[in-house]
Amino acid sequence: MRVSALGFLLCLSFVWTQDPMLGCTIFKVTKGTVTLVGNNEDDNNVNTKVWFLAPENGKFGRVFFGFADGTPQGGLNDQGLFFDWVADNPSPEWHRDPNKRNYAGSVSELILEEARTVEDALRIYERYNETAFLRSRTLLVDKSGASAIVSWKNGALETVRGQGEFQGLGYGYATASSSVRNANQYSIGWVNSVLRSCLQSGEYPTQYSNVYDLEHGDVWLYRFHAEKPAFKFNLKEELVKGHHYYDLPLLEEQVGEPLRTDSKTQPVGKVDAGVYSLCVGQYRIEPDYLFTITTENGRLYFDAHDAWHTELFPASGTKFFIRSLDSYLLFKAGEDGKVSEAVLHVRGKDVPAKRVK
Repeated sequence: MRVSALGFLLCLSFVWTQDPMLGCTIFKVTKGTVTLVGNNEDDNNVNTKVWFLAPENGKFGRVFFGFADGTPQGGLNDQGLFFDWVADNPSPEWHRDPNKRNYAGSVSELILEEARTVEDALRIYERYNETAFLRSRTLLVDKSGASAIVSWKNGALETVRGQGEFQGLGYGYATASSSVRNANQYSIGWVNSVLRSCLQSGEYPTQYSNVYDLEHGDVWLYRFHAEKPAFKFNLKEELVKGHHYYDLPLLEEQVGEPLRTDSKTQPVGKVDAGVYSLCVGQYRIEPDYLFTITTENGRLYFDAHDAWHTELFPASGTKFFIRSLDSYLLFKAGEDGKVSEAVLHVRGKDVPAKRVK
């Protein structure tokens, strides 16, 4: 089931509208040096996508699968670290820890940008609030075979580390765990067959399925209900192409066309460093939302109570975007040439902000 990021202008962002108890299956199996992960993404939204983001500014290369709103549901980085979510854990008592930072988007994106291992990822959860824990659990797996399920329980984060060859969760957990007991060996085909046995139909059918080989960076895509052939991505080969995305229903035709980019994968523009200093200051969105723009080591950053030190990437000399959200800031100069206001675009809405310092 779909999860959405909240953590940036709470009044404009949105978390789940659907019954979280209906779907998705995730599991990992490890034997020797081979670790494979399978997932079914169950939802009623057919607008599915895959995004490839090449390494930049010290961030690892990564792939995300999800829906057209840009919130990642699952993915893998070039270090062999995987995550995916199941919305099966209603936790209305979840709350933000004032001692933790708030990330502008899904913390899963930050994890794939910065973490090599499950332990690295768990340390990031110690530093950042993640709103998805309101209703969801995540499975983390790295290429060593280490894994952990992270959720919110009894007023705090709970981490259940994997023991042995198998760890899983979600709709098909019982089926997958039973299949493991009867398996002599694990292969891409075996994981595929387990995912098939966990498919959902009806109101929230399985939109796509994946099998990940964490050691080699291979990702297989299956669209069982659409009866389309399996499609194999190699992460390294895709990242060499640069940032791009594909619409999963149109994948075969788009692969042979010029690369597509969107709000998550758009290229960074080249602007004069002096432009950054014109934008620095504090801004107010009425009645009382304040954010600050600063520069650091030649980069521009956005800070607010719900978005800690978020990098702004230039699209032009006046437009700067946040890669982890479908959002951007448009700076406007007054008659004296100085920036006097900005427009914050978040989730399709434009909100004016006056410069106050």
